[in-house]
Amino acid sequence: MVELGMENPNLPDLLDSIKAFDGVDTVSRRQDRFVIGFKGGPPWGAFLQYLQERGALVTSVNTLQPTLEDAFVKITGLDREMMMMEKEGKKG
Repeated sequence: MVELGMENPNLPDLLDSIKAFDGVDTVSRRQDRFVIGFKGGPPWGAFLQYLQERGALVTSVNTLQPTLEDAFVKITGLDREMMMMEKEGKKG
């Protein structure tokens, strides 16, 4: 997983463009950052050029390690949001 900070994250269709890049498995947005999962290793050169061609200005790159919860969700196929709602319900 990779977290990319963007100077201009509100470009039209940027999220869809990232999803369409060959090798991207998952994408989510957190404010001015995108968390991207790749199938295999990230093809950095081609991916950054792809973003640049679409007018995206990358300001930071961080690699993220999956949590135990991430692994559980992937292995079981459970919906993360449903799991979190159930988890919150048990606290109350």
